[in-house]
Parts: sequence; structure tokens; C-alpha cells
Amino acid sequence: MRRAIGFVGGLALGFVGVQIFRAKDRIEEEERNVKFSSIFSGVTTTGANPYFFLWWATIGSALVVNSTLFGLAGFLLFALVHWSCDFFWDLFVSKAVYKSCNIWNLKVHRIVFGACASLLIVFGIWYIYSAMK
Repeated sequence: MRRAIGFVGGLALGFVGVQIFRAKDRIEEEERNVKFSSIFSGVTTTGANPYFFLWWATIGSALVVNSTLFGLAGFLLFALVHWSCDFFWDLFVSKAVYKSCNIWNLKVHRIVFGACASLLIVFGIWYIYSAMK
């Protein structure tokens, strides 16, 4: 089972990397214009991300259950700390992107996409290799 999951996962990573690599040269300036609010975009992106639901179905639910071992106060403390961490991380990322928008021209955007795509392909190869050992 480990081999099958590693092989399929590696293929998926490699496929996504190749697709991103092929699409990076088709990025036009018009596509980078904001068409929706940041809140709508964030909610939509999170809702469309299957890993968000996978995380909550596994790790997140275990954290919630463990927090209830300390009663309502434990659960409320967990929720407060978790949401605060999410908020401050998202605030940091949004401020960093906003403040760095003057260096994010089309050339830099393509370079970053190419680097990320290459990294996904390398991880895909590594997953397949690790699964087959």
C-alpha cells in the first residue's frame, strides 16, 4: 500500500508540476488583475482546497477531541489560539504580498512559478523513488 500511495502521489505531484511549468509562460498581465475581493478569494480558495478538509478530518479533529479532554475551557483555549495563529499568519502573508507587489512583475512571477513547478517535479520523482525502495 505504501508503494502504491507513494507512486500515485509522486505521479500527481509531477503532473501538477508539469502543468504549472507549461502554464507559466501563458500568464498575461491582465490575468493578474484582481477581479474579486481578498476575502471572497480567500474563502473560495480555502473551500476549493481538498487538503483543508483532509486536515480537519484527520489532524484537526484529533486536536479538537484532545482539547475537549480539558473541558469547555480547553476547547475554547484551543479555538482561540488556533484562530489567532491563523489570523496572524494570514495577516503576515497578505502584508508581505502587498508590500512586495512592486517587485512582482511578470518576469519575477514566471521565475517563481518555474521554481515552484520544478520543486514539485523533484518531489514527485523523490516520492516515486522512495516508494519503490
